[in-house]
Amino acid sequence: METLKKSPYIQLVKDGEMFVIWHSLFGCPQIINESGMELINFFSEPRSVDEVKKIGQFDNTEESVAVLKKNYILVPSDFNEREFLEIKVSSYYESFSDGRGIDYLSLIISEQCNFCCTYCISNSMIDASYRKTTKKKIMRWETAKRAIDIFTSILRSHNKRKAYINFGGGEPLLNWEVVNKSLSYCKRRYEKEFEFTFRINTNASLIDKPIAEILKVYDVKIALSMDGLKRANDRVRVSKSGKSAFSQIIAAIDALSRINFGVTGFSTTITEANFDLIGEDLIIFSQERGFVDLRIDLDVIHMLSVPVETAVEKLLNLKRFAESRGVHVTGFWERPVENLNSSILEKHIAFCGGVAGKSMCVSPSEEVFICGYSAGKFADLSKEAIISSNIYRSIVSNRLVGRVERCRGCIIEGQCIGGCHITEEFGDLTKKTALQYNCELYRQMTVELLKDSLKDATRSI
Repeated sequence: METLKKSPYIQLVKDGEMFVIWHSLFGCPQIINESGMELINFFSEPRSVDEVKKIGQFDNTEESVAVLKKNYILVPSDFNEREFLEIKVSSYYESFSDGRGIDYLSLIISEQCNFCCTYCISNSMIDASYRKTTKKKIMRWETAKRAIDIFTSILRSHNKRKAYINFGGGEPLLNWEVVNKSLSYCKRRYEKEFEFTFRINTNASLIDKPIAEILKVYDVKIALSMDGLKRANDRVRVSKSGKSAFSQIIAAIDALSRINFGVTGFSTTITEANFDLIGEDLIIFSQERGFVDLRIDLDVIHMLSVPVETAVEKLLNLKRFAESRGVHVTGFWERPVENLNSSILEKHIAFCGGVAGKSMCVSPSEEVFICGYSAGKFADLSKEAIISSNIYRSIVSNRLVGRVERCRGCIIEGQCIGGCHITEEFGDLTKKTALQYNCELYRQMTVELLKDSLKDATRSI
């Protein structure tokens, strides 16, 4: 007769009489009431279902146990969860070998910028690595065209029809001619074969009416950055001459609105310099401007002296206030909860598309990275080099669930999976790391977000 035990990887969050319980490797969250927890704890020692039924303490014992077993809350007493996990994640190797995972191309159109943001990830990574010495800082059209042709060839090899292309930097609009040519080329050469989604990461300062109209024609999604209202933004986001850049950003938003191509939201980075100036007024501004999506993140590479608990409180308060105003706030700090609902048992999950093996990011020097901010190239710009790269395979393989040694035993080991690759890479380059800070931030945010989810809970075991 099979005996079951409570999995040693079970984690829980309690709010009142309700619990969210999940498997730290597999996810599979469940909402549990106190009776359900008593049933689970009854299996702290291996027991059979018949033993539990004889006690007569629990209703619907067989049905409840079946659900708990399905979600690996209860497991066979001789079941090795890590061995089972390794078999599962090993099968995902095929999903990213030979470049078959790639569906996202980022063209680092310009490594230069007309702003001088104090926390800039791009500049920080370039200055800390060999990329500082590369001579080509502006992408030539020939490089962009070649990257697009290689990218579409990889997609074609694996019968993919959806193509995601990002224009990044630096500030990509400093090289608008190549952005414009790339958009036109994709549509002219490949429109019948691929369904394109275009995106541009920009500080927006160079957007005028002609540029706005072209972006609208190609339905380019605009990832605009604004680090708070004027006082907060000016603490960290300024021009090369050190002057305020806030009015330029607002002018760009207005230019887009005038042609009915409004931005639905923007990204805000919180650093030590503007931490105390980011508050509810930013949410009110967003609502009044018609923004519905706001991404707020802490600086992911520079260490904050602000206590983690204080940062968590600020992010939660902003998110809750925004929801009351009809504005959706998210950030990297929400990624573990997102992954919690996408179990590794069902599909390959990762902290980001780069370490999931989905991205090829091409620099002006024709080097290819998993992330546009990375300082570790995995190939030169050729199809064969990209799809056969052992560096690429190693990066993705080492970030599979259960393989990140420093994450062993963490309550979100299978959901955070090592966090942001650039945080780790910057720490390796500079010996100044925000890794432990971010780990604690993600843990605490996960707990608090799950508590919030219990407030709306209607079903439980």
